[in-house]
Amino acid sequence: MMASPQQLCLLTFGQITQYWNQIEWRLHQIPGFDRDWTLEALLEKLAEGTLSVWTVGSDMIVLTTIVEYPKTRVMQIIFAQGSELDEHLASIWDVFHHYADLKDCSRIELFGRPGWFRKLRKFPDVRTEFTVLSTPVRKRSKH
Repeated sequence: MMASPQQLCLLTFGQITQYWNQIEWRLHQIPGFDRDWTLEALLEKLAEGTLSVWTVGSDMIVLTTIVEYPKTRVMQIIFAQGSELDEHLASIWDVFHHYADLKDCSRIELFGRPGWFRKLRKFPDVRTEFTVLSTPVRKRSKH
């Protein structure tokens, strides 16, 4: 069963604050969320409107942002949590393409774990463009 447009909802900041306890719980379920983010910083970005929260069905959230580069705008999917991704993926993908087009974006990007590629490769326009590698910075001892 695919999500209807009513099952995919971009929350207003008022709705975000109303449902903050549930959103916060979901964020803590995302592996690595607290490596780079604090709840306070995330809430600040949501209040500014630079991050958005989408609800999907009854059991999923997705956080997105629009990044402006000198030559283009890009919609980035930065976090997702919930159990209804497989059920709603085609609908989510269609709505996100429509939203990105309305925001004058040239593409949608997702930085995530390898499982995302397996989920999204069924869409003919999805491809791996980059591989992100990471290492902690070695701190020099302070004398």
